[in-house]
Amino acid sequence: MHVGVSGAGKRANSRQRRRRSLGGSGDGIGRSRGTCRSWHSWSTCDGSIYAFLPAANRFFFFPSPSSPRRQRIVLLFPVNRFFIKKEFPCDEYYTSIMSYNTAAEVDKAHATVTETFRSNATKDLTWRRTQLRKLWWLLQDNKERIADALKQDLNKHRQESVLVDVVGIQAACLEALANLKKWTADEKPRRTDPLNLVGGAVIRREPKGVSLIISAWNYPFMELLEPLIVAIAAGCAVVLKPSELAPASQDLLVEIVPKYLDSSAIQIVTAGPKDMDHLLSKKWAHIFFTGSTGVGKIIYAKAVENLSTVTLELGGRGPAIVTANANIDLSAKRIANTKFMNSGQVCVGVNHIFVDPKVKKPFIEALKKYFDQFLSGEESEPSYCTRIVNDKNYGRLEALLEKSKGTVIYGGDRNPKTRYWGPTIVDNVTTDDSLLTEELFGPILPIIEATLQEAIDYTAAHDHPLSLYGFTDSKVEREAILNQTNSGGVTFNDCLLHMLVKDAPFGGVGPSGMGAYHGIWGFNEFTHFRTVVTVPFWMDLILGYRYAPYSDSKLSKIITFQGHKTSVPFDREGRDTGFFGGWFSKF
Repeated sequence: MHVGVSGAGKRANSRQRRRRSLGGSGDGIGRSRGTCRSWHSWSTCDGSIYAFLPAANRFFFFPSPSSPRRQRIVLLFPVNRFFIKKEFPCDEYYTSIMSYNTAAEVDKAHATVTETFRSNATKDLTWRRTQLRKLWWLLQDNKERIADALKQDLNKHRQESVLVDVVGIQAACLEALANLKKWTADEKPRRTDPLNLVGGAVIRREPKGVSLIISAWNYPFMELLEPLIVAIAAGCAVVLKPSELAPASQDLLVEIVPKYLDSSAIQIVTAGPKDMDHLLSKKWAHIFFTGSTGVGKIIYAKAVENLSTVTLELGGRGPAIVTANANIDLSAKRIANTKFMNSGQVCVGVNHIFVDPKVKKPFIEALKKYFDQFLSGEESEPSYCTRIVNDKNYGRLEALLEKSKGTVIYGGDRNPKTRYWGPTIVDNVTTDDSLLTEELFGPILPIIEATLQEAIDYTAAHDHPLSLYGFTDSKVEREAILNQTNSGGVTFNDCLLHMLVKDAPFGGVGPSGMGAYHGIWGFNEFTHFRTVVTVPFWMDLILGYRYAPYSDSKLSKIITFQGHKTSVPFDREGRDTGFFGGWFSKF
């Protein structure tokens, strides 16, 4: 479409007048992005935004999230004396025009926190306590804005967003405050050892140093701020990198983090996929990443260049195994609830279900019943349902479902314009189906008919998942699942709850991640355990025989001092030789 330049000028002038009449600042988009330059923007009554970027000589139209035009961005750009109109999918073009921090800005952020860490400011317990308290208030003061951002990014209902991305983080913050002295206290190794006793040996818990935290988009606040809590508690300086795929959440974080936290020690930067190489090339003491296994491998490879330690919270194809000894109705309810949550975009979600042939039919009927309840009987798109994050992931799910040889027996309702995708049960799925080729991370639920042993064999033969769910009242079956499989964590007869256990680690194994966090376990990820011993000068009276010239006599004295044993209560075949058959042996 061609528009005469004079007409475009009139429209632009009228828009400028409208912006002034609305009291717009003229740089709203620039502020919200954090790094965009010289945007002029104004809003319409439905929440849509018009914008002009003088540097690029471009007009943009960003539809409101509630607008039926939400999936398109309109671009007007001048060619000779005309303006050419083009439309682009939001996900495709929104990402391409988004401005991230420059390499120089990333360098400055890294240099700033490095200098602060070297000053030892972050090691002070008062500083750590103050930052944790401020972080709690950051969440409290911005609770509604966080919920609004998640509504904009994913259409999350407040019951999901506030519970996880506000209240849950605040609880982690208070836990760190309550245990800060305990976590940071020196540890004294056993005093029965002579050197430990005389040398006053201690293990100091010291911060690793300047750390990078990279979050995913499905829980953009929790996955960024919970690791930050333990990094602060450990005394580290931190650079935060929120996910660019949740832009409203990213923008809010960019705005509020510097307002509440010490920006000399805690910086936040934005980066797209093409910018990550430079960010990862900086020297980090520790990198904490939450995201996909594929990206996790890239980050791990980059970390090796500087020998940075890493925590990788990944995912995997977590199965639910439903045996004939399960409570079928309750199992279906709890699995359906997990799959409904965040539209299945959960790293500890149920990827697929193995169900015993004896109970398959009633189990599927129960699944359908509970999905009907969760949808409130609405035929269209319930307002409280989370949407698929972007067009790319929506298309990925469609491609996987199209290739599947299974049968959709429930749901499948979806809308590409809004990215709504209702719960979808796919029956008659085999282990070589397209739906089992990768982590689904969506509302599709494949059903595989299998005995317990078949389910165990398949799970054990493939990548270890982050979570595994077994549904059975049989202790023998639970032991079989535990003994013959491996996973980050296990919940029996429910889902997700193993990650809520207090004072316990949450993390993956192998392709589902490395390292763990939550409470003290996360603190330990950012902590270096430094052994210190102070040897008094008079110890030479006892240890003088360690110096050259060497002799067999000196060797015998050293062995005796170290408490070396030459007699043990077991033979060369590993059999007990003691009088009580090894009952009281610690070996």
